[in-house]
Amino acid sequence: MGLRVLFYLEFVHPGLEPFGPLTLMALARQKGHTCDLLVEYDDYSFFRQTLKKLKLYSDNQKKNSRKIIDQVARFNPDIIAFSVQTGSHNHALYVNRLLKKRFNFISVFGGPHTTFFPEFVKEEGVDVALRGECENSFIELLERLEKKHSIEGIQGVVIKKAGGISSAEVGKLVEDLDSLPPLARDILYDKYPFMAKAWMKSFMTTRGCPYDCTYCFNHAFRKLYKDKGRMIRQRSVNSVIDEMVHVKKKYGMKHVIIQDDTFILNTGWVKEFCREYRKRVKLPFTFQARANLVTEDLIAALKKAGAVSATMAIESGNDHLRNDILKRHMKKEQLLKASKLLRKYDIKFLTQNILGLPEETWQTALETLDFNIKCRPTYGYTTLFQPFPKTELGEYAEKIGIFDGDYTKLASLSFHDDLHTKIDDKLKKKLVNLQKLFAIIVRFPFLRPFVNILVKAPKNNFMYRLFYFAFKRFVFTFQMEIE
Repeated sequence: MGLRVLFYLEFVHPGLEPFGPLTLMALARQKGHTCDLLVEYDDYSFFRQTLKKLKLYSDNQKKNSRKIIDQVARFNPDIIAFSVQTGSHNHALYVNRLLKKRFNFISVFGGPHTTFFPEFVKEEGVDVALRGECENSFIELLERLEKKHSIEGIQGVVIKKAGGISSAEVGKLVEDLDSLPPLARDILYDKYPFMAKAWMKSFMTTRGCPYDCTYCFNHAFRKLYKDKGRMIRQRSVNSVIDEMVHVKKKYGMKHVIIQDDTFILNTGWVKEFCREYRKRVKLPFTFQARANLVTEDLIAALKKAGAVSATMAIESGNDHLRNDILKRHMKKEQLLKASKLLRKYDIKFLTQNILGLPEETWQTALETLDFNIKCRPTYGYTTLFQPFPKTELGEYAEKIGIFDGDYTKLASLSFHDDLHTKIDDKLKKKLVNLQKLFAIIVRFPFLRPFVNILVKAPKNNFMYRLFYFAFKRFVFTFQMEIE
């Protein structure tokens, strides 16, 4: 018979498939379980999303609650699985408690938040917490629950115990990524047609990252999985290409997004991929580039295969912030060379930057702006620093006293809305306004002399937000080809 397993997601975005839940659904279905997906905000429209970002529209929580209850009643799950990040965990708890009052099911929470905070299982209504890459532990959990056996002792599975929680040790990493079934895209696309109709689709070819960027969780993840297997793993070229060909044939995609942080890490693999992609997939694609790995022959091969756009992280134009605080270990010369090569081969590119970092000053923020102007990207993308827990940078923000460690503040944050750190109010206003104007000034440098005047406007004012979202949409859609 198998179990009935419902996966809950707060939202999905066209072209950004939720890889983790779709992998678990595919595995569970392979073992004979019945799976379904519930996306709370499932009425995606660009117009509505823009109004929400401009704070001119808000969702009706009562209406959403009724919709969630109705869908759960129809499916009647044995298990509801929640995927949560720090920030989304509070809303997921609210939904779980809402449903626990009406239905009898086992709640399973996984994702980055439970990976680094296994004690989350002690929250009211939470039955099970999963840690890390949980393919093996999730399937063993389902098997034991179906047989009504004890679930204590499964690696990566955390439950409440008298006086605390069970062992939180993770299991071994899945080393052979080709052994995993294809994503259960059909469940997502059949239920939410706007995801199927999206002209771009996302793919992952690797897991793991060898770098130590302090704003990322990878350094903590590597510690968690010490002696648990190879951290850097890559699918075979044939596995990736076969999946892309299948999705193209069945869903008619017109653009491929490769989401890997370290896609170009293995030069030999990338060149083999380019040869096969050019022969079998034949679609424009977007990839992520790391400047110190960029070479001319690699960019030439990617362009020949169909690459039309890329993203590349600068993060800060100030050497101390970029290399000492963020540990990017990236020279300006490398970033400039990579930018020049991308322009030479007519690959549109987006630079990624963070404003409001620990030790940021107005002068260092302007260095970031000026360096982006020098790199001449198609779009200079920037976010506002958020001190996520278990990251080295988040802990440093606490250490120097600019963040109080209250991560519940992240529940309603947006990287594009505000800074949650304790810095001078005047500097905060200038940084928040600069974030809205950053891409426009990078694209139109004649505005640079007016920056100090422009940032004096009220923080997050309507016109700046409107310019920001309108310009971003224009560039991403008509020039970057990634939305």
